[in-house]
Amino acid sequence: MEILLMQVGLLTVGIIFIIIALFKPKNDGISEDKIEKMFEDFLLQIEIENEEILKKIKLTHTEIYSQLEKELRTLEKRVTEIESRLVTSEATSTGSYITPNDENSYQLNAKYEEVLKLYNSGYSIDEVAQKTNISHAEIKLILGLKQKGYKNV
Repeated sequence: MEILLMQVGLLTVGIIFIIIALFKPKNDGISEDKIEKMFEDFLLQIEIENEEILKKIKLTHTEIYSQLEKELRTLEKRVTEIESRLVTSEATSTGSYITPNDENSYQLNAKYEEVLKLYNSGYSIDEVAQKTNISHAEIKLILGLKQKGYKNV
């Protein structure tokens, strides 16, 4: 008897599962086409937003580049003015040691050239100082700059 009741119970449970399966809607009401359409819309929206962000970045880059170019031109003008003032100031002082050359850089006057010539000829720093009436420190500076590779020394 117990076996019969168990068989009837299992048969009832099986019938209930069959009824649920027949009346249950597929995919809970969302079809694959609907999901695909939502995904495509999502991707399109992301693409549009990315294009807008890229445009803003390019605009910002252009603005920054333009601003930097303006600042660079301003700085170049200021450097030229300062160099001009320096040359003018050096030329009007009594101990003018540098003068501008054609390439808008500086070259030494004859006194500094004489320091280098004497030193390269074998004279000591003391001897060069005596012959040129330039201090030991200034001669060491001239020689040190020349040794470091400065072209205008």
